[in-house]
Amino acid sequence: MKLLVVVMAVLLVGCATTQVTETPRDQPEVVSMAPLPPYPAAVPLMGLRFTVMLHVMEDGTVGEASMVGTSGTAEWDSLAVQSIKQWKFQPARQNGKPVASWLRQAVVVQIQEPIVLYLGEIVMPHKESADSLYALLSNGMSFEALAMKSVAASHDHGGYLGAVDIAIFPKQVRDKLKDLRVGEMTSPIKLGSDYVIYKRFKKDGPKDFPLPDEPKLQLKQG
Repeated sequence: MKLLVVVMAVLLVGCATTQVTETPRDQPEVVSMAPLPPYPAAVPLMGLRFTVMLHVMEDGTVGEASMVGTSGTAEWDSLAVQSIKQWKFQPARQNGKPVASWLRQAVVVQIQEPIVLYLGEIVMPHKESADSLYALLSNGMSFEALAMKSVAASHDHGGYLGAVDIAIFPKQVRDKLKDLRVGEMTSPIKLGSDYVIYKRFKKDGPKDFPLPDEPKLQLKQG
């Protein structure tokens, strides 16, 4: 079944936060997206285009969301807003601290075939540390062993995530993942405040590490 996939999401206007009167220096950035509902009519060749107002909280979750105008189908608009409320952001920051903020965001979505990959990740909080690990990986170090240094919970499984529908990722991540072959890794990709190295695995995952419980499609946020 084909899915509606966000192919472009552009921040238009960052509004003042709920805590301060000035606009935050750093605006929210999309980290992961929930799938949008099936559209009941033919999707235009150039994709659906709509605008949403989002209240992104300090923890990156969406507290409130509403559609500005309409996609043309009111019922779908309502369902789409519910999906967008599950999106995850790197929150805005003010004076180095995360703050809640409102933003107006333009979204373009198109129909694409789902791409499901078996992925592993190494997540590091700083570019320098991610680059250092990537250099070690490029020189033959084990991904699974270095994944134990990851700040993500997946380090308990050698970084293995299981089956992931890459539609949950922002476009810049999907573009790096969609052509990845089994055994290949990406260079560090900035995702929110972190830097992530992804590896594509076979279905059975890394050797000598326990698999996550009941790996399934990662279609939700977080």
